[in-house]
Amino acid sequence: MRKMIHNRISIPHSFITVPLLVQGEGFITGLIAMEIGLLIGALIPRSTEGVLIIIAIFGIGMSVQGKAAELFPTYPARQLFRSAMFADDPLVLPFVEQGLLILIALMIVTLISWYFRIRVRRFRVAA
Repeated sequence: MRKMIHNRISIPHSFITVPLLVQGEGFITGLIAMEIGLLIGALIPRSTEGVLIIIAIFGIGMSVQGKAAELFPTYPARQLFRSAMFADDPLVLPFVEQGLLILIALMIVTLISWYFRIRVRRFRVAA
């Protein structure tokens, strides 16, 4: 009997050693991708160019292999997925820590970018 884990990828349930890690990988990837999208939105003024840059970043990121893949922000989630698929005793904590560290770093950079991009100007009404 084949059971699908979630909608993003279709992997037979019997191939996954730890199904909860696959869901955790999807969650971490979603959070990191959301922060990258917010950062691009803070840096690029027009939405069309921002969407094209996001598509390019993730398109390149999915095709990168080897040492260059370690520099991509979703690398810890990718390793967590591979650990859930192929390891009998998966190594979880280092990849979750790296993913959360990348997420926090992206949040800080995004907040700083939004702070300098969006300024609330208060005008005094002449009495």
